Amino acid sequence: MQREQTLFAGGVAAQKDVEAARQQLALDQADADAARSKASSASAGIGGAMLQARADVAQAESDVRAAQAQVTVTGAQASSAQSRAASAQRSLANGVLRAPDDGVVVAILKHPGESVDPTQPAVVVGPPRSNAVTVTVTGDAATQIKLGDTAVVTVPARGTRANAVVRAVVPSVDPTTQTSTVVLSGAPEGAASGDAVEATIAAGERRGVLIPTEAIVEDPQSGHAVVFVRAKGKDGNPTFVSREIGVADGDDTTTLVASGLRTGEKIASRGAFDLLAPAGGG
Repeated sequence: MQREQTLFAGGVAAQKDVEAARQQLALDQADADAARSKASSASAGIGGAMLQARADVAQAESDVRAAQAQVTVTGAQASSAQSRAASAQRSLANGVLRAPDDGVVVAILKHPGESVDPTQPAVVVGPPRSNAVTVTVTGDAATQIKLGDTAVVTVPARGTRANAVVRAVVPSVDPTTQTSTVVLSGAPEGAASGDAVEATIAAGERRGVLIPTEAIVEDPQSGHAVVFVRAKGKDGNPTFVSREIGVADGDDTTTLVASGLRTGEKIASRGAFDLLAPAGGG
């Protein structure tokens, strides 16, 4: 524009050229102003975005710290809850009686409010089988009872009875009552768990063969008790041969032979000394 004005003043450029130059200058200035405005607006937008981004980062960091604090509090609450649950479980376990084996409750020895001793039972649990009977006997009697001994069980309240067999004998004796427990197999029909029973046990029985006492003689050579048992001789004729026996008990009339004789064998019930003489001499 300066150049056009100089040319116009010197009479070289025309007036219209000067006007055209002025218009172009105005357009260029307008474009420059618009560009500066855009640049300023863009700069302001970038700055605002940066400020917003920084604010967002600060908020996010604050949220993270708050979440971490919440996790710590929640973890402490969870740990406390677990501790309370474990304590409650222990209290529940301490308040429940558990039997070592399955069975049926036949007696309750302790009631709410009573003092208890860990060495004494609070509940009596019987065998689960319906035909089992638990009875109490004196400690001395228990030493005489063996597995397989026979018994008779009576339920007085029902008027029923049944034959039974000893299945178990508890070896220990209660220090207070001086009694032991015996388990029988063979409850009367219709008996229910907890029924009071009476039992007669054939304890201390001796098994053997009863023979006349005079059939027994003492072998002079061995000193053992012998009897003469009928047998078939080498010639096929019946004869009597001596046999040692084990004597369990007896009196002047009969003797219980525990070993050496079988039921049904025939013996010389009289004249044993006469049979012994030739055996001793030979």
